[in-house]
Amino acid sequence: MSSHVVLFAIFAFVWALVAFAIGIDASRRDRHGGFWAVVTFLTGLFGPVLYGLVVLTTSDPTDGGESDDEPDSGLVRVCPTCSSKCDPAKHYCGECGDELGPEDESPVGRRLKTGSKRYCSNCKSEVDHTANTCPSCGAVF
Repeated sequence: MSSHVVLFAIFAFVWALVAFAIGIDASRRDRHGGFWAVVTFLTGLFGPVLYGLVVLTTSDPTDGGESDDEPDSGLVRVCPTCSSKCDPAKHYCGECGDELGPEDESPVGRRLKTGSKRYCSNCKSEVDHTANTCPSCGAVF
């Protein structure tokens, strides 16, 4: 074998690893990883540059109904009467007007998605995709 063939094989292998890494990153960002891996492999340096521009100029897709209306303190009060989420600074429910006590405070959590399974961001236990609270630690989603 000539040295050119060996160098080409090494270069193709390294470039395939780069394309694979970009595909993994795209999948983690809920984008089409296979598409970006193929684009990167077939287009040379243009593919990673294009992917970098797409990542920098667009926001990552979210998991459906997640919203950022939670308080930043890490705690939320859940009304024992109507189960609505309330600001931890208030001592009454904004929905039904019921009085809230310190025992009504719950940690705020998010459902983390890994493949088809979801986990609590607070305690890392597996939760159902329709659950409003974590069965292990009581975090509110």
